[in-house]
Amino acid sequence: MKPYTYLIGWSKQNLFYYGVRYAKGCDPDDLWKKYFTSSKRVEKLRAEFGEPDVIQIRRTFETKAKALLWEETVIRRTGAVLSESWVNMQNAGKSFNHNGVARDEKCRKKIREARLRRVESDPEFKLICQERARSVGKRADVRVKIGLKAKERYSDPSFRQQNIDTHNTPEYKSRTSKMHLMRIQNDPDFRERHRASINTPEYRELQSKLSAERMADPSYRNRTSTTMKAVLSDPEKRKRMSEAARISSAKRIETRRRNMGEAGLSYGMSK
Repeated sequence: MKPYTYLIGWSKQNLFYYGVRYAKGCDPDDLWKKYFTSSKRVEKLRAEFGEPDVIQIRRTFETKAKALLWEETVIRRTGAVLSESWVNMQNAGKSFNHNGVARDEKCRKKIREARLRRVESDPEFKLICQERARSVGKRADVRVKIGLKAKERYSDPSFRQQNIDTHNTPEYKSRTSKMHLMRIQNDPDFRERHRASINTPEYRELQSKLSAERMADPSYRNRTSTTMKAVLSDPEKRKRMSEAARISSAKRIETRRRNMGEAGLSYGMSK
């Protein structure tokens, strides 16, 4: 699969469509040979004006999420959903009718509810939504609005306490941990940023400090001890832990050998 964005147009009629393709097994070479977009409006234009004279692959991407995010960015920047020259009717779930007029509140509510249901049931779609939110959040005007709104909400003691309580629940911690692992697995750029962030003296020092603070708490030590005793009482779990430790140790040794080799030293020597 090689996701991509594309441009289709009828220059004489000044009509264009910007789309994205990310289906399983898709390839840019398929455009207008095997794939003719999923837009009903493009289908009608083909019937009325014939084949388009503008058929372009605009960009290719490593992931579906990045392709969708770029499509949204382009459509937003061009104002395509409200332009007479573009036949795009929606962007990032914000639908418009054939006259370029936004849907009414009742319709938008149905779209939001359907979107939330999909977010809850589709981890990949959830990741895409998170990427979009992060992209929008990078804009200076949006950051200012978010900051002002956050200050307003956190000035309320009841909201602040509710937020703290929510973030400290096992369900929330488990959910955010799974989301984080999903991003590490599916997003190469995030994975590299994550590795870079944890391989610093500052990060290791912080983790060491936090660990010392936790271990100074008798209740934490008791919980940890109870949990480890339960884990170690299971032969299968002990076997998996032993294997994981062996693999981790082998990786550390290999990394050290490689680093020493690059420095012109033999393994076991010191600089």
